[in-house]
Amino acid sequence: MKIIKWIYTIFIGLFIFSACSNNDESEPVPDPVTEPVPILITSEIIGVWKPIKSAVVCSTGNEDIYNLDPCEKRGEIIFFNDSTMRISVTEAHTDICRTIYQATGTWMLSDDQLKLTIEGETEIPAFFELTNNILRIGGNDFGDDDRCDGDNLPSYYYTEYERAN
Repeated sequence: MKIIKWIYTIFIGLFIFSACSNNDESEPVPDPVTEPVPILITSEIIGVWKPIKSAVVCSTGNEDIYNLDPCEKRGEIIFFNDSTMRISVTEAHTDICRTIYQATGTWMLSDDQLKLTIEGETEIPAFFELTNNILRIGGNDFGDDDRCDGDNLPSYYYTEYERAN
């Protein structure tokens, strides 16, 4: 269970650490007017998304699933129509549910890739999947000692979100 909690922390870290940089220069934010995205895909992501589980997919194809607790499920990602976004992550601390991370930024979909710019730092998640009312965002940045499904290497991790509106 500690490993799964750690993996969930990686996802939080994806957003927290991508917001920190030792480089004072920021990349320009793409203009959605000059770099349009497919209308169907764009309209599918707009809305409120609530996290429901985190998973690590092993090189064997098996998934180690961590179902989020009710407090963690109170977090959300909101993709607005104007290509802005807001993210909040919640966690229980001594039986009190608190927001432990909150940020705003911009988003863009292009060539089936999601590009997020949060606090001036641009991130393209290594894993992105949007089907019906399910959104999965994750990565593949594991350490050398990370193992799953016995002694196998993990392939990628993700947090799964469900459309709330």
